[in-house]
Amino acid sequence: MLKTKYFRYTDFLHAEIGSVLSWGWRSILEGCKVIEKGLLWKIGSGVNVRIFHDPWLPPPVPLNVSQNALTILPNLQVYYVSALLNPDRSWNRNLIESIFSVVICNKIFSIKPTEEEDEVNWCWTKSGIYEVGSGYKIAYGFFHSPTSLRPQNIHNRVWNSI
Repeated sequence: MLKTKYFRYTDFLHAEIGSVLSWGWRSILEGCKVIEKGLLWKIGSGVNVRIFHDPWLPPPVPLNVSQNALTILPNLQVYYVSALLNPDRSWNRNLIESIFSVVICNKIFSIKPTEEEDEVNWCWTKSGIYEVGSGYKIAYGFFHSPTSLRPQNIHNRVWNSI
C-alpha cells in the first residue's frame, strides 16, 4: 500500500516526500535518512552499484577524481562499479589508478569483490545486519562525533580536571 501511494516508480530509499503526506510517512522518511547513513554495498559483480551515487566505500569517503578521469570515461557519473572490475572480478588497477586519488585507490583495493551478487549491508555492525542500537547511535551522531564528546570521555575529563 505504501509503495503504491508514495514510491510507485522508485525504490524505498529513493522515495520523496511528495505533496500528500501523512505523519507516518514523514516519520518513515526521517528513519530512512538514518538508514542511508549506514548502508554500504558489498561488491560482487558491481552491476547494481553506481560509482558516484551508491555507498560502496567505507565512510567517510568523498569520491574525488583525477583531472584526466573524464577523458578516460567521459560519462563517469553514470558508470557502475562493474566498469572498474576485470572479467575475473579483480580490480582493474590501471584504470582505477588513472581515475582516483591514492587514498581512494587504497580503499577500493582493500575491498575484495565476492562471487555473490552485490548486496546492501549495514556498515556499523560486524554482521552487516541493521541493529536498532547502532541506528540510534547514528541518529544521534555517536559514530561521527569527536571522541572528546563521547560520554565515556566526558566522565574522564571531568575527573581529570578536579
